[in-house]
Amino acid sequence: MQDADIMASDAASTITDAGAPDRALSDFGVHDDSGASSDLGVSSNRLELELSSSVVAEGDSVALSVWQVDAQGDRQRVSAGLEIIVSTATVAARDLLTLRALAPGRTRVRVELDGASSNSELLLVTPVGELRGVWVSRWLYSNAADLDRIVSDATDANLNAIFLQVRGEADAFYDSAYEPWSRILTGTLGQDPGWDPLEAMLQRAHAAGIQVHAWINTFPAWQSANAPGSSTPEHPLRANPSWLCANDNGVPMAPGESSYQFFSPGNPAVRAHIASVLEDLADKYEIDGLHLDYVRYPGPTYCHDAASEAEFARLRSADPNLSWGEFQRENVALTVEAVRTRVRAVRPNAVLSAATWGIYRNKWNWSSVSKGYDDYFQDAHGFIERGLLDALVPMTYWASTAVPGERLDFATLTEDHVSAARRAGRYAFAGISAEHDGAEISRQVQIARDKGARGMVFFEIGELRSQGHLARLRDGPFSTPAEVPPFAFRALP
Repeated sequence: MQDADIMASDAASTITDAGAPDRALSDFGVHDDSGASSDLGVSSNRLELELSSSVVAEGDSVALSVWQVDAQGDRQRVSAGLEIIVSTATVAARDLLTLRALAPGRTRVRVELDGASSNSELLLVTPVGELRGVWVSRWLYSNAADLDRIVSDATDANLNAIFLQVRGEADAFYDSAYEPWSRILTGTLGQDPGWDPLEAMLQRAHAAGIQVHAWINTFPAWQSANAPGSSTPEHPLRANPSWLCANDNGVPMAPGESSYQFFSPGNPAVRAHIASVLEDLADKYEIDGLHLDYVRYPGPTYCHDAASEAEFARLRSADPNLSWGEFQRENVALTVEAVRTRVRAVRPNAVLSAATWGIYRNKWNWSSVSKGYDDYFQDAHGFIERGLLDALVPMTYWASTAVPGERLDFATLTEDHVSAARRAGRYAFAGISAEHDGAEISRQVQIARDKGARGMVFFEIGELRSQGHLARLRDGPFSTPAEVPPFAFRALP
């Protein structure tokens, strides 16, 4: 099961090529500034430069915004008379306020006007690539033969990334030092199945040139009317029942209230446990990425457990204006931050991504929709603005609408998430439901490309099979293999 199982109830322009990379910069009205200082020029007014993204793919464009700021701090947008200056031939000017990336590399960009020089901004140009991923839930494999089939299917369809679920309810489908083996593997919580699904997948997928991202449910604690039994390691809910979320009456979550009972993000001990679990996973296994699901609260009436209430009171004493919603969103962000810090320490090249709510905020006044930011206290766009994630995978599982912008329109939602990722210099991969028909699947792949997504992830491998989409992808939009786009921005200061 994935977050989107709940969400399902809520029922680009063409760019002219500026020329070959080896043409002189002067051909495009751009100066090579490889030896120039970035603070040339003196004026009573100063210039401020912003780039629409600090990371751009080879062949794509980035927009420049320039303001003239007077001594009083008043800003006025400038669009004429500007001279664009770059430090290398990596980019070239297509028109006055747009740069087109020509080749991978780094360049500094600034502008001059009447002797005044703006700040210098770093632009990173990455090679072309497209992530083509698929989610594989823990219910869809029980032995090595199942993994062989999954890798074979992914290879045949020219997919290049598998998001393998290895933690569902504070349990493990790998050798964990902190949590017991999943009961799904043997029928008994904590019983060693005699094989390691994550390690087996890593061996098979890497041999086929396919990345493996370990998909984990972040806050779900348990999914059964019966409490966890005894095991080694002991299940964290059995060891720490006070970690559970409580409703607005202070009553701990009971089975059946939500898809899972949730641990409370507002409890510092919960956050520390999750970070330790994922650090251990990343340290032991050569994963290409770590993928966070259910990285949110269970709903708008949670979590009023004692630890959260105490923490809120402590913080509110220092900041009386702190709202409950701000407090809860920050708790989720702190969890992501702790995971990032701990995982980076042991596996610095692992990509950190998250499956996030399909609607971040309802900017379009659609009726009867749930929002990640407001209803589940998940500030997904804030995650990437703060550099906590490398990529968003919004679960935009709805169809594209006949009239653009209608309720739950796939194209509108994809554009919203991609725009946020680009502003932060990060990636967004469109989450696509495999339950759509073949024409809609192909349409959504093209929409994702047109909107600037750096790839897509399908939910899930079982539906791709049953709907016949694997062959359609291979013979259609994925007819040519692709590399996963590089995450070179991770090296930026």
